[in-house]
Formats: sequence, C-alpha cells, structure tokens
Amino acid sequence: MVTVLLIWLYIAFLCTLIGIGVLGVFKNIQFSWIYYLAAGIVVITVYTEYFSLFAKIGAMAHILLFFSALVCGYVRRAKLRILWKTYAPVVCSSGGVFLGCFILLIAFFTSRGEFHTDTNIYHAAAIRLYEEYGVLKGAGNLQLHYAYNSAYLAFASIFSLRWLFGQSIHTTTGFLEVIMCLYAFYGLKEFKRHKRHMTDMMKVGILFYTLVNMTRSMSPATDYAVMYFVLFIITAWCEQFEFGGGYKRCHVYSALFGRSIYGYA
Repeated sequence: MVTVLLIWLYIAFLCTLIGIGVLGVFKNIQFSWIYYLAAGIVVITVYTEYFSLFAKIGAMAHILLFFSALVCGYVRRAKLRILWKTYAPVVCSSGGVFLGCFILLIAFFTSRGEFHTDTNIYHAAAIRLYEEYGVLKGAGNLQLHYAYNSAYLAFASIFSLRWLFGQSIHTTTGFLEVIMCLYAFYGLKEFKRHKRHMTDMMKVGILFYTLVNMTRSMSPATDYAVMYFVLFIITAWCEQFEFGGGYKRCHVYSALFGRSIYGYA
C-alpha cells in the first residue's frame, strides 16, 4: 500500500504540473484541480505514444517528462500557488479525513485486488511491450489483441515504473478511481444547496461505478479508463451548464478532453 500511495503522489505531481502548464494558456479561465489533472493525463498519454515510436518507455522517458513538469510548474508558479491556497484547507478538515480514509481503501484494493480477465490475456503483456521495446510493428500478427492499441496502455506503461522496481507496478486504474471519486465527493458536499441536480447525479454515477469495480482497482484494464473519462467529460459538461460558463466553456472542455475518449477507446 505504501508503494501504491507513493506512486500516486508521483503521478499526481507530474499530471498537475503538466496540466497547469497546458491550461495556463487560457489566462482568463480559472480551472479547478480536477481539470489540471485530467489535462495532464491526456498530455502525458500523447507524449508517451509519440515517445514509444522511437524508444522504449523507461528511465529516459521519465527524465524528459519530469524536467518538463518542473518547467511547467516554474512558468505557471502563480497558478500553482493559487491552487494550493484554494485546496490545502480541505486536507486539514473533517472532510479531508474522510477522503484520506477513502484513498487508503482504494490503495488497499489496488495493492491486493484482482485482475480483469483481459489483463492476463493482453493488457499486462501490451504494457510490457511498451516497457521493453516501445511500439512493436506487427505485434498484432502474433496476438490479435496486441493490435487493439488503446492509448490508456501507453499511459499505464509510463507509470508502471518497471525500470525502477524491476517489475511492473499497475496503479493507474486506482489513481483514476481516486481522483474521479474525490471530484465527485467534493461536488456532492454542496448537494443540499443546489437547485438542480443533474451534475450531482452524474457524480453519484462515478461513485457507483467505482463501487462496482473497486476490487479490480489493480488491473490496468482499458474499459475502466474509458468509462471514467466518459463520465468525467459528461459531468464537466453538466457542471458548466448548471453552474459555470455555459455553452462556450463546455466547448473548451470538449476540445481539451474529447481526445481522451477516442484515444482510450
């Protein structure tokens, strides 16, 4: 569990800094923490896909990504300070204790859960190919499932950290569960004050989906990543229509995160 939590902190660190760097181009729009994380996930996924065309996903890929994240954090340090001041008080609140217990619960299943059936067929093997070779042309001729080519497997491969631990550590599904559920919990705390509840019901849907699949949090299954991003994008649309910038801002979010559906599917 300790290893899982440390890897999650590392993923959150990189995704947040990369996300702040990317979304910082929208100077007149203030984003919440989940959008920075989601943007970071999408950008890192694209980076891994392109990197894998030329080399395996190992230490060098991490060095370039790590220093890119530091540059993004330095350039957008003002936004980073605002983000910290906004959400740091939540950590020390009673709600923060509840969220901490929830994170430990997901970390438990991520370290001791069970694999999706297809993980033993090709998910883990496809990630291993990224780690050992990068993109391997013609792999689908050896096993049909290797031609499936889900972008999520690229994202999972860069955070499996085989080059560091000597074996692949599959924690990305649990990470997605945690951030999406924190997003849902954080929004639902204002349930009684909301006059409309379309967004709230979408967030309940995120929690329900996690409940159904919680024991498989350790599995890098492509199905889970797709569903979480679909639920997130639809929820973000609903949230902006009900409480935010309306139709115009929804198009901004669609342009930013819409690729994640098609790439992960």
